[in-house]
Amino acid sequence: MRKRIIDALRITRTTILLVIAGTIAHFVLGILYQRSAYLAYRQVIANAYEKEFGYVDSVYINQITSFQSLSIHLNNQYFNVNTFLMFCSLSILLALFWNLIKNRKKNQNPTENTLKGIDQLGHTKM
Repeated sequence: MRKRIIDALRITRTTILLVIAGTIAHFVLGILYQRSAYLAYRQVIANAYEKEFGYVDSVYINQITSFQSLSIHLNNQYFNVNTFLMFCSLSILLALFWNLIKNRKKNQNPTENTLKGIDQLGHTKM
């Protein structure tokens, strides 16, 4: 399905490379944004804890905001618009890389059809 969509659009190699560069840039910027949002969120939780109890228990704050713990406190960091768009960018990036690799292999090697004696229209040569 992916191949048919990309082939139907008749995207040039230059366009594919530009889209790949753009999606890589979006992915890197998304990771940087997510990291800064995570650190800001950790500070918000620490401030709320200090307001409630009068002090900050940094061990507890680190435990509930640790990515290894899969805490419910981090659901808004895992599931948001940015992570969804990063997932979409990664999917597009992988599809375009796959297309480039397949086209490179097809262009480097003679097709099996011509080796078997089948012309471009699919007719068998005698």
